[in-house]
Amino acid sequence: MKDNLKNDECAPISPSLPSSTLGTDTQTPTNARTSSGTSIPDMAAAPSPSFDPPITFSTVIDSDHNTINRFAGRLKRARTSADRVHLLREVTWRLVRHDVSEDIVMRPAFVAHLGDEGERMAEHDRTDHDRAKIELLALFGTGQPDAPDFMQRIDRLFAELLEHMRTESGDQIPALERMLDPLESQRLGREYMKTQVLAPDLVLSDEHSGQMRRVWRDVEEYARTDLARFRDIYERVTKELYPTTTTTGYGRGKL
Repeated sequence: MKDNLKNDECAPISPSLPSSTLGTDTQTPTNARTSSGTSIPDMAAAPSPSFDPPITFSTVIDSDHNTINRFAGRLKRARTSADRVHLLREVTWRLVRHDVSEDIVMRPAFVAHLGDEGERMAEHDRTDHDRAKIELLALFGTGQPDAPDFMQRIDRLFAELLEHMRTESGDQIPALERMLDPLESQRLGREYMKTQVLAPDLVLSDEHSGQMRRVWRDVEEYARTDLARFRDIYERVTKELYPTTTTTGYGRGKL
């Protein structure tokens, strides 16, 4: 990557978390790997975040927000068409995975702990993400990174997402945390981290032939996958990773 992509200038939603090693008891299924053949925890494209203990749901969400913002900052500073294409795809899949992780873990928790207000929060969150994904996918067309209004559209989109993240981290997640005891907050944080396995280069064994193959051909197919399909894939992975546990503890609920 060129020098103009090295420095991250995009301000994070919250202060950067200190880096430390988090011990986990997770295991990698023998048939869940990246397309390069490495096991999921070693996946360079989607490393597991690390935190100073104790983990909380808030710190995990904020860390994911910060990562998305870093790549958004790189996209805004990209000078060549090739860099814009690469970083647009990077930002898109990370934002889509964030949406999927929230749909699996956060939105059911909103509904379970905050009732009708939580359901409204969950639906608003989903709507914001759907709108952002549609806008990003519209920029995938041929010639779009060189269009005169490309950066204006990116700036507008991420200004809206920045406000969305501020509301989520500043109001919604704290409201949820007030309803959780520390152990439950930590459990939700760990559940969220498990969902990070859902990256575009995930490889699973074919259910019929047993052969290893990529779940998605490319980032665009990944981004166009609906949430129900993501949940089905995640349930399959977690049955192999954690055969004695459920995914979130809340089920799919109303959402």
